[in-house]
Amino acid sequence: MKRDENLILRTSSDNFIKYIFYIAFYILIFICLFSVGYYLIYNTYVKKINIVDQEIMEIENFVNTSKSKRAIEYYSKIVLISDIFKTRKSLTNIFSLIEKNTHYDVVFKEFEIVDNGEVYITGYCRTEEVCAQALLLFERMEESEYVSLDSIKKEGNTNLFKMYIKLNNF
Repeated sequence: MKRDENLILRTSSDNFIKYIFYIAFYILIFICLFSVGYYLIYNTYVKKINIVDQEIMEIENFVNTSKSKRAIEYYSKIVLISDIFKTRKSLTNIFSLIEKNTHYDVVFKEFEIVDNGEVYITGYCRTEEVCAQALLLFERMEESEYVSLDSIKKEGNTNLFKMYIKLNNF
């Protein structure tokens, strides 16, 4: 049996063209479906955005400028009061924490709290040992990240010290 080489070439090239046609057809279908889906989804979002824009315009038209200024002032006061309450709660926690961990022989003169949980303390103690014990108490707190004694100076029978405490989660 003799094989016809032209027949083999012709059928393989026909198959190749047929596969190319199928791939192009599936790509075209995919592009069409994607385009229709995108168009439908895009239109629904555009409609929703237009509805929200119309509602905003209605609210803007309803509230005149004097009422809106009063509303903005009222809202800013509410935000300020809520910030004060948050700060007050944080300060209360810091004060109770410092009070709980203060050495019984230490008296504070100044107490400064910075926003991010940094506390600067100036105070008096009888001896350097008491100051070291007070520093150690603050270092052992779970809430303290870093504690340092910035300075200590003898003033008569007492010692004036300056201490820095960095607290976690404040």
